[in-house]
Amino acid sequence: MAGTTARAGVLISATAIVEHDTQWLTSNGYPEATNGVSVLKLTYRTSAVDGSQTIATAAFVDPITSCATPLVCYIHGTIFLKDQVPSSWQDGTGSCKEGYSFGGTGMACVLPDLLGLGGSPGLHPYLHAASEATACIDAVRAAREYRTDQARPLHEQLFIMGASAGSHACLATAQAMQTQYPEEFHVSAAGGISGPYAPYPVLKDQILSTATFGAGASVLYVLFSYDSAYPGLFSSTNDFLVEPFATEIPPLYDGQHDGDVINPLLPPVIGAVIPQTLRNSIANNPNAPLNLALKENNVFNWKPLFPVKLCYCGNDEIVSPINTTIAKNAFDANGSDQVSTVEVSGSASHTDCGDLARPVIVDWFRSLKVACDGTYPLPVTGKAAFTIAPDPVTDGTTTLDLGSLPDSGKGVHIIITNSAGTIVFTGASGPNDPSLFTVYTSTWAAGTYLVTVQLSGAAYYGKFVVLK
Repeated sequence: MAGTTARAGVLISATAIVEHDTQWLTSNGYPEATNGVSVLKLTYRTSAVDGSQTIATAAFVDPITSCATPLVCYIHGTIFLKDQVPSSWQDGTGSCKEGYSFGGTGMACVLPDLLGLGGSPGLHPYLHAASEATACIDAVRAAREYRTDQARPLHEQLFIMGASAGSHACLATAQAMQTQYPEEFHVSAAGGISGPYAPYPVLKDQILSTATFGAGASVLYVLFSYDSAYPGLFSSTNDFLVEPFATEIPPLYDGQHDGDVINPLLPPVIGAVIPQTLRNSIANNPNAPLNLALKENNVFNWKPLFPVKLCYCGNDEIVSPINTTIAKNAFDANGSDQVSTVEVSGSASHTDCGDLARPVIVDWFRSLKVACDGTYPLPVTGKAAFTIAPDPVTDGTTTLDLGSLPDSGKGVHIIITNSAGTIVFTGASGPNDPSLFTVYTSTWAAGTYLVTVQLSGAAYYGKFVVLK
């Protein structure tokens, strides 16, 4: 397969990496595979932390199928090594399993490297929500652009998934898509695993804690990241590191040293490397500059309008489950009934938690994916349905009656697409609004239309026909 160069938009190039058929996938740990895949490296334009234009890279797993193809954006966890990224594709390592799990079952999967990693210059802005979102959004645009250039446009159905630090990016991306680009992106579902959703207060408390912590390199990663992202936050490295660490540690955040190299050089209590002046500041002043930066990067101050599932483990030694609790409580307080949490284990380690939770999110996304003919899955037996009448529509008007859906009075979000996946109608209702929606179809082409109703953390599906 030859590489391609985009004519416009964000995509710069798409270069083939590897191609596998169904037999290879089923023989190498993906028994559910129904199609082969092509893996490509995408290079695309995006915004740097300061808003200037830069480049980023991603892997793209493209299903070899004529079926309708939704898109999953999968975001990796903490990476220190610049080349240990999805676009440096090596079978059997890293994010390959997510790419093949989705791609082999007909779901295209774009895996961003994120800024400062892969082919992107500079320091990786770790746990910096705004730049995570722009890098992932532009990766989705690049994947869509590539498929359009191939005369095989992706279906508009879109999923977002992240693991560990990638879960922070997952919610940051989902929020930006919903609030900043509601006409361009319509997320079907988002899933996070063991995510550090609450830098404030969790990271602040970690800096102040006297308990041992085996992943201090990640804490310092945030400080280096914010030092770069927020000019004036620190006047020098000595503002957030004491000697000899202020001299010895910065050269190790060059993309060539892994956390396994950095962590043994740090004391067991990570706060011991932080100057007492900074510790006192964040302990006593909620509006201290570092606290404000941490608060800005919390990713739960919004109201999801689509299902969100957050998986965690109760004994996670790296990312405290309090992050998930804080996020869920905030979403509930914001009036969203779309967010659910799943404790996949009460005892698993952070690494094992990811292995246990990934199938939960992957299987959930697969249960929601469009069928081969572009139609959405219908509700499972026993799930309440809504009514559409008249069906077929002959006079340009039909009515959705959502009254039979559980909790429909709490507010719903409606999306209607044609069989090609193009959105032709969106609507929403708040608490106590009528449960009847009138849909005007006089300007629509004849054909089958697919309805998605999202509420209470669940999605319900139906379809109707327009006749001319």
